[in-house]
Amino acid sequence: MGAKGASGKRNPVWRAAGLAALVAACVNPSRNEEAVVPQVTVGSDDVADVARTSLQSGPTLSGTLTAAESATLRAEAPGTIATSVERGELVEKGQLLAQIEDGALRSQLASARSAAQAAATSLDLAQREAERARKLERAGAISHRDADFARQGRAAAEAQLSAAEGREAAALDQVDRARVRSPLTGVVSERFAGSGDVVTPGALLFTVVDPTRLTLEASVPDEQAADLRVGARVDFTVSGRPSQPFTGTVDRVNPTVDPATRQVRVYASVPNSSGVLKVGLFATGRIATESRRVVAIPFDALDLRGTSPSVMRLRDGRTERVPVTLGLRDELAEKVEVLAGLEESDQVLRGPARTTAEGVEIRVRTVAEPVEQSPPMPNR
Repeated sequence: MGAKGASGKRNPVWRAAGLAALVAACVNPSRNEEAVVPQVTVGSDDVADVARTSLQSGPTLSGTLTAAESATLRAEAPGTIATSVERGELVEKGQLLAQIEDGALRSQLASARSAAQAAATSLDLAQREAERARKLERAGAISHRDADFARQGRAAAEAQLSAAEGREAAALDQVDRARVRSPLTGVVSERFAGSGDVVTPGALLFTVVDPTRLTLEASVPDEQAADLRVGARVDFTVSGRPSQPFTGTVDRVNPTVDPATRQVRVYASVPNSSGVLKVGLFATGRIATESRRVVAIPFDALDLRGTSPSVMRLRDGRTERVPVTLGLRDELAEKVEVLAGLEESDQVLRGPARTTAEGVEIRVRTVAEPVEQSPPMPNR
């Protein structure tokens, strides 16, 4: 029956022999004199240069940007209000923001002024009468008692004038309080009342902030509080602009630790003359307490799966696993110092590419080079 049995199926002995011959042909140097080296194509973003750069370290922080100078304005007189500014409008110090109806206040001011003028006239008469009595007293024409009456009349007139002038000043102050003016140059961030609203003393009217000077109110873990220094530089980013760095300077450090969060409050001054930053943005960053220029690699080039950190270095176009000794970590730049294991001008794989096996030939695809795609499956 030859190589087939009665059933027509291939003998298992022949199948095993054929498989063994195939394996031998693959591994026998006499049949395959040059072993095939696997090749992997990676993008240029998957390769990082080992280079010398400036790294910094220090306490990490997170917080919110607030206005360094702001003012909340409230009504100081009752009446119907007429506003002249809108939210987001730039205002100057002393600019009129709103006018509260002041007809009754002006009537009171006019009455107080009339009373002050009358008191001034009475004082003038009393002064002349007192001077006349003094001369007559010296001449012996009147008694000392009559002269004292004249002097007392002058003193009473002076007191009446002082009181009248005080009432006039108070009425003038009330009229002035009906005019709501900005206490600083800035931007109207809130408007709580509009034209036609009736307000009472104490009612919220406006909030004005100075956007050119901000304060970063942030928190730092208490275990890092020992590194906080007034005047230290703060590097941070804000929500909505994660790739744009900003800087500030530590201005104040709260001397107490929040018992609930175990955080220390830090206040950093942030210049904002360009107006890019906005009040209320959430910020994360670091207070720079140490800075060195070192040989560094990105965090995502490290392989931490073993007992010690290592990287996949490219040497003569092939991968080579190299253990490394690490130093200063820069959480903001996402880089770490390499104390031993690599040299400047070395290249390492990063990201998912760093898990490539050792001894693999690496081909780096340029940006303009098209990505190879698998051929389409034939229709069946």
